Amino acid sequence: MSKIEEIINTEIKLHQQFKNVNVIGFDMDMAIVRYNNDAIATLIYECILDHLVTVFPFLKDSKLDFSFSKRGLVIDLELGLILKLDNKKRVIKAFRGKSIVSKEELDSIYHDEKVIGSASPLKDYDGGNSARFFTMISFFETPITSIIRDFMEYQKSESIRLGKPIDYSTFKQLGKEISVSFAKHFNDFTTGHYYTSFRNDPSKYIYKVSDQLKNWLMEIRSKNNTKVLLITNSKSEYCHCVMEYSFGENFRDYFDCIIVDAKKPEFFKSDINSKPFTKLMTFYPKEKSDYIQCSNIELGVSHDTIFKGGNIHLVLNKLKDHFKKDQISFCYVGDNLIGDVVAPKQVKLMTVAIIEEIQDPEEIIILKREKNTKNQEVQVNNEGLVERSTGETNYVWGSFFHIHGNHENLSIDTFWSGILRDNADIVVYGVDTLVEYYYQDKFDNKDTLAPCAVVYGQGY
Repeated sequence: MSKIEEIINTEIKLHQQFKNVNVIGFDMDMAIVRYNNDAIATLIYECILDHLVTVFPFLKDSKLDFSFSKRGLVIDLELGLILKLDNKKRVIKAFRGKSIVSKEELDSIYHDEKVIGSASPLKDYDGGNSARFFTMISFFETPITSIIRDFMEYQKSESIRLGKPIDYSTFKQLGKEISVSFAKHFNDFTTGHYYTSFRNDPSKYIYKVSDQLKNWLMEIRSKNNTKVLLITNSKSEYCHCVMEYSFGENFRDYFDCIIVDAKKPEFFKSDINSKPFTKLMTFYPKEKSDYIQCSNIELGVSHDTIFKGGNIHLVLNKLKDHFKKDQISFCYVGDNLIGDVVAPKQVKLMTVAIIEEIQDPEEIIILKREKNTKNQEVQVNNEGLVERSTGETNYVWGSFFHIHGNHENLSIDTFWSGILRDNADIVVYGVDTLVEYYYQDKFDNKDTLAPCAVVYGQGY
């Protein structure tokens, strides 16, 4: 069997598997509910700065730069550098403030023989956060990138003014104060600036879901007996606010169970006895009686009842009992590449990654050009990177998916492209595309199916 035939057979199997799953679970934010990313990033940026300027007054002049603040970047809090990695965890581009870090310096910090192996700073990096590295894993974190850049610019200017080296310890302090900012505005639904602004006008930040999606959810539940779960890290109050606006007051009718404050990725990693569920008798719990300890979730409970915390193993046991099967097929759909893709894949769930970047016009050009590289103009820029010319672009960081060209020290995929290839069964722009994929007959027929790469929806 040729490689192309293997790819086509895999596509057909995946399509059939998706159409016949027993259970499909959805993340909420930026997955089953689409956000206005620029508007939500601006609000988050305001929330973070509200606290930071009380500690670092010079940040009052900081500006959110959408072209610079991209998903998937990594902050080195020890050195204040902003990094982009390839799929071998090599740093392919980095900024110190607004200045690009030279390839030679990057090699000395991250790639030199003295730091390769056990001493490599990125040896244990897996996409999650650590004491040294903080990842812009979702669109909720990306505004931090602009703050780190402007903070470094100030430190550089102060270093010149005082004639002293940059005090890199301030970046660890900045990281702590950013955490304080999130706690101040995102922990309390009643007083936090984020929630207050969102409640006042949700239409500014999220979109209503399509009738196509709602009809599909109803159809797979009624005709296929597919159980549909909402599993979100968001708190119950925020979940209600988001879902009521996006789906309507009857949003509970589309789901067999809603789980909030799931704390993914731990939700998928925890053992069966470590994180029990709590039943909430209302989306707005206030009294002790609103919280009831329970052994597991329930399916099809009253509209006011939801579940908090828990772990996937309890859910799987409940669903096996419901279907009277030793094994069930479970697909999880989400946008967070670690919490919604890598973690569920580690417990052998089918995974669908929501990746909005594949709809970007610049990415479409890049993905199409990946198919034929022989005649492309290749340029080596002064940072040592090899990139294919795609005309005018505001991509400071280049593609989310690929390094465009060949270089002896670089692999072709970015870190996140490698994560997708290894952990995502299906990658789509959004849930409406997923619904279209569900109904597409071409994925069931070898004669009509051309091998598609990692994406679906634009005819690559």
